[in-house]
Amino acid sequence: MNLYQTYSQGATNGLSRVDTILALYDGAILSMENARAILQEGNQVEAYPYLAKAQMYIVGLAQGLDLSRKEVTIDFLRLFVFSANCIASRVPAQLADALGVVKTLREGYRQIRPEALRLEQEGAIPALEPIQLVHRCA
Repeated sequence: MNLYQTYSQGATNGLSRVDTILALYDGAILSMENARAILQEGNQVEAYPYLAKAQMYIVGLAQGLDLSRKEVTIDFLRLFVFSANCIASRVPAQLADALGVVKTLREGYRQIRPEALRLEQEGAIPALEPIQLVHRCA
């Protein structure tokens, strides 16, 4: 199940925190790869939606940081700001630099996934709360 399906159903349906983080990294990586390929062809206009999506994924990752762990949070924020600046540059070589950073961070989360799932299952890491949707009034 992808994040869109989970969101549209109005609940997490068992999606863990680490899986949510991995999905955000995957979205950022895919968007940056697409943007980079299009920019290498010289088409900035066509690359814009992918650049914007990559920025949104990076912002989503930054918003999920644990502010109680200041040193780690600051290090992650620096990496996210670096990546966001590379994305904003619209320069393929700088996007490659951001991809290197984001892929490295994603790999770290992939490696800790089994432990994170266990800790969430045991309650040491709080589970995600159901997503609350605002419904239109007719």
